[in-house]
Amino acid sequence: MGGGRLKAKRRWLIYAAVAVAVGVAIAMIAGRRHWPEARLAREIERRLGVPVAIGDVGLGEGMLAVRLGRLRVGPARSPLLAIDSVEISAASIGDVLAGRIDRIRASGVTWRPANAGEAVPTWTAAAGGSEAEAGSEGLPQVVVEQARLALDAVPGVTGHLTLSKLSLAPAGAGAMKLTADGHLSLAAPTGLDADLTVVAEVDLRRELVRSVDVGGRLALSGGGEASALRLRLGELRSGEADSLVGREGGGSAIVRAVDGTIVGLAWSLPEFVVAAGRATSPLLSLAASATMAPGAGMWASLQAVEGDASGLRVARLATRMAARAAAVPLDLEASASLAFSRPSSTLAMGIEALTLAVAADSSDRLRLRGRGAMQADLAAGTVSARIVGTLDDSPATLGVGYRASSSPPFSVVGELQRFDLGRIVALPYGRDGKAQRAAGADLLPNWPLSVDLRIALLESEGVIVEDARLRYRPDTQSRAE
Repeated sequence: MGGGRLKAKRRWLIYAAVAVAVGVAIAMIAGRRHWPEARLAREIERRLGVPVAIGDVGLGEGMLAVRLGRLRVGPARSPLLAIDSVEISAASIGDVLAGRIDRIRASGVTWRPANAGEAVPTWTAAAGGSEAEAGSEGLPQVVVEQARLALDAVPGVTGHLTLSKLSLAPAGAGAMKLTADGHLSLAAPTGLDADLTVVAEVDLRRELVRSVDVGGRLALSGGGEASALRLRLGELRSGEADSLVGREGGGSAIVRAVDGTIVGLAWSLPEFVVAAGRATSPLLSLAASATMAPGAGMWASLQAVEGDASGLRVARLATRMAARAAAVPLDLEASASLAFSRPSSTLAMGIEALTLAVAADSSDRLRLRGRGAMQADLAAGTVSARIVGTLDDSPATLGVGYRASSSPPFSVVGELQRFDLGRIVALPYGRDGKAQRAAGADLLPNWPLSVDLRIALLESEGVIVEDARLRYRPDTQSRAE
């Protein structure tokens, strides 16, 4: 009987001890329910060198996946990186802490650039392991969904990049394949919105990007739009003295201007270097065709391009343009060098060779050949050019000017030793000139320019005019002086 009561007391003591232990455990868990988050945050903070906060830790979709909720990197009130949810797949928690990660999937990402003097995370130290261990097999797959990245860190740029999805997948030999779909919005240096798709290969060991292919469309704030946009780059890497080197670049686009004009563009850039705020390129080819008028088009080639914040310099500029002024088809070929000064807003051009051909009824063409110079003051709205050469093998001097404040704004002044007037008369009848004249096409339309031409000798069908002066001014009535 006494033994039974003793056993009952012992049972109650054991129950009480268990209850106390459970109560203590519950109290400890209640008081430290976030200890996994705190421990993991401290470990990541130690590696990054900036404050880290984790809202909660749980299991991901896979058996060996850990989900981190409300991850914040940087100051608590204004973090540098904020992620709503990130899922990390690895063999164990120890592998997560050591940086041996198989897959990272993040959603709801917001990034902002660091302010002046603000501590920046040491991302390279966060991965853990040595470079030898980080082979292509050790690189994790990274998937980011719904990310917003601020671009204010770039000087003179205000805007953001929104990524609907970004994926980085191992591609062998320490490389990663990058695919991204996003929207770019800029307020400065110019307002534009663009929808872009990017496919590229990133070599993390050699710190270079290969096989960049960008497609999409963009719209300017003024109303212009570029569709069928395509940018290609064979390689982009860091060079000596913190320079950026790119090669095998090119692209194409169809541009629709505000007035409805459609221009097709294509360009190639075999190599370029950006260093200390300066951009240089040994060769740049640009081709453009416009639908402003039937048969109008232009081709240009630029070589030895050099530019920085102060201006732009281009050597060996070659261009060809075909157009139709009223009933007269025109072809223009020129080669030149130009220099643009940003502080003074002036553009200077040395015209090395110029050929202007006007179609006539015969197989031969009326041609103006010469060389000269051009000076433009963009701030004052003035342009002046002077060309010395030949018109149909006759010595000629031609001066062209533009002044925005004058009426008319364009002016032409020239001197010509001799000229065959029959060549001018034949022009309107060239090709389909009769049909064009019947449709009301004039040889000299009411252009906003004035012409002052001195002719030493003019001869046509027995009529000889010496020391003549020809003037043209826009007017409702034709007149000669």
